[in-house]
Amino acid sequence: MAASGRLTRPVLVILGATGAGKSKLAVEMSTLFNGEIISADSMQLYQGLDIVTNKPTKEELALCRHHLVNFVSPLRKNSTVIEYSRTALSIIDTLLDEDKLPVIVGGTNYYVEALLWKFLLPSRQVSTLHEGPSSMGYSDLCPQFGFFHVFHPSSMVICQIVFGELF
Repeated sequence: MAASGRLTRPVLVILGATGAGKSKLAVEMSTLFNGEIISADSMQLYQGLDIVTNKPTKEELALCRHHLVNFVSPLRKNSTVIEYSRTALSIIDTLLDEDKLPVIVGGTNYYVEALLWKFLLPSRQVSTLHEGPSSMGYSDLCPQFGFFHVFHPSSMVICQIVFGELF
């Protein structure tokens, strides 16, 4: 599917704090709208830790398909936001091609932002950012985040504070 077509297709995002009822709502929406759930929780990604991370119950897991829950063994590998983004975007593309609603649910806003940035940044900028901030100076890095005003009006000040400390 072309990138331009991807932006016109619906994707439901449910964000909130642990224990707020996101999983229950996501299951209801997935059932109602022929969707599948993609976890946006940096800890639910790992196998185990079910109670600590308030993972969906066995009943909720049985009601509709869940992606990226119990996905990585914490004993074998750490997961990065870049790996999460690549995997989740691939799942989203597959679901959209199957005319299913991707329901992204979790409390790790950074993971959701990584999905948004994939759509908002040209490929060249994404690959440059993935090389790491050490390859870029403050004056090179901050303009690439100029679109942040859409999300947060004081983003350039935040960018200067955060990245000014690093360089």
